[in-house]
Amino acid sequence: MNEREGRGYRALYLYFFISYIARSFPALAPKLYAEKGMGEGLIGVMTSVPSLVAMAFMPLLGSLADRAPRKRTVLLFEHLLMAAACFLFGAMRTFPGMLAAATLCVIFSNASMPNAVSIALEHCGQVRKPYGPVRMIGTVGYQAGLLLSAVLLARNLDGLYPCMGAAALLAGAAACLMPAVKGHQHGRQNVRLTQLFSDSHLRWLYGIILFGTVSTQFYSSFFAKYLGDMGMSNSRISIITFLSVLLEVPFLWFGDRIKRLTNVWNWLLIGLLLNGVRWLGLALFRQTLPIVLIQTLAVTTLALFEFIPAFYLRSRVRPELLGRAQSMLTFISFGAGNVIGGMLGGLVAEKTGIAPVFAFNGAMLLLGAAALYRPTRRLIREDEENPT
Repeated sequence: MNEREGRGYRALYLYFFISYIARSFPALAPKLYAEKGMGEGLIGVMTSVPSLVAMAFMPLLGSLADRAPRKRTVLLFEHLLMAAACFLFGAMRTFPGMLAAATLCVIFSNASMPNAVSIALEHCGQVRKPYGPVRMIGTVGYQAGLLLSAVLLARNLDGLYPCMGAAALLAGAAACLMPAVKGHQHGRQNVRLTQLFSDSHLRWLYGIILFGTVSTQFYSSFFAKYLGDMGMSNSRISIITFLSVLLEVPFLWFGDRIKRLTNVWNWLLIGLLLNGVRWLGLALFRQTLPIVLIQTLAVTTLALFEFIPAFYLRSRVRPELLGRAQSMLTFISFGAGNVIGGMLGGLVAEKTGIAPVFAFNGAMLLLGAAALYRPTRRLIREDEENPT
């Protein structure tokens, strides 16, 4: 690895650290919405409608990154526009205004994630360096953001979106230092997105991830409010959320080796089982220590529904479609999953309470893992017979 490649690899660490600080602040957004007087139904709208609108833009922005002379240029503008939307939210006083600003923020935040992953995976492959530690620094940044929010926003959450906007501006500056990875369709004939779904294995992959992450997006929408309803302070909620992602650090440090222990299909089933146990635990526990302990399973969401599938996509998808394949992974998890988990889950939770929805989600994931066992055996056999 020459000096230029080394600078590019180090720049990945800087970018992921700062950008995940920005991505930590939305963990407290549902609590902010509750402080503004919104019930579960409106909170569900605030956390799901932006994702619904963002879904319409994901293919377009993914295609733009694939066709750009430099993907980092697109990444820079995504962060600049995200920051502008965050500062706009701080000026809004009505529900429609807040919803519009939050929607713009989610559009560009969701688009930046797969673009950055695509750049990082490709550069790491070129210089033969592991991607896991780079993504680990993102988790460290996320944790730093949670601790920062516990200090800055302890009394009230009015500064949440302005803080996120400032972090997004810093992430945009860091994006300028990213490796100069070009879009693989730049100057070439366009490759249709439909080719991505001609592969039945990718259809299964995306379908299982959607099933697994719907409950995760319900959790993201209502966990902070759930703890707040128990009487916990903003600082305690931030610390519990910080502890929830603590195990991501050792996982990602060894992630490039851990992923080789078995295939992606077995990892997905393990993710369904462990998250099923997690949701049942959250439905039952009311004390801080048991909640923190069951939340150690939160590592499975990143590890088994994001990190390992991203490697599978890199090995199976042609380079011209890789950016859109990663965008589709974000589209499924943070778009469709959020709409179903946030909006529908919010409407149900308004009638039943949050704990029963956690219990239902847990039971569904355990039953789903059992139902998917035989189909995944076939997919494993086909992967072994026709390795990519």
